[in-house]
Amino acid sequence: MTTTTRDVAKAQREASVAAENATRLQAELDRALAAAEGRRQERLNRWADAVIAGFDADQTAAETALHDARLRFQQVAVHEPAETVPAYLAWALAWGEHRHVYMKLTQALGQLERQTFRGAGMPAIPTRGIPGFGDAVTAAIAAEASRVMEAPQERLNAYLTAIMEDRDDGR
Repeated sequence: MTTTTRDVAKAQREASVAAENATRLQAELDRALAAAEGRRQERLNRWADAVIAGFDADQTAAETALHDARLRFQQVAVHEPAETVPAYLAWALAWGEHRHVYMKLTQALGQLERQTFRGAGMPAIPTRGIPGFGDAVTAAIAAEASRVMEAPQERLNAYLTAIMEDRDDGR
């Protein structure tokens, strides 16, 4: 065998070994990627299960925070005007958190490939936000004005009721 033929044969053996190593390494990489993907799916499924299990508590907390923030805004819009903007921003944040609870649930259900939630269709993600700042201030002041105007009527009704209850049977 000539030197060139030996060199070619040696190069072919080395290439064959390199190809076998590359095939083996690719198979190991594929197995590692598949295992990593399996672990990632397991983590996502655990997250989705936790989101679904905690939905009622999260929804209640978010709705309570949203309600409290709205009430706080309505109070400060009338009684503490300097605090109106921060209260409005807190209300907007609470609305965003409320919406986020539903978005998480929708993603969790999708992760688990569920098309329903508690026997019903997918829950709707809230889309109607809070009113614009000016509208919210106007509504808060109007509600307070209405409440203030109702107070004298309530006192008059109570007075008339007391008079009616004190009458004798002779009419």
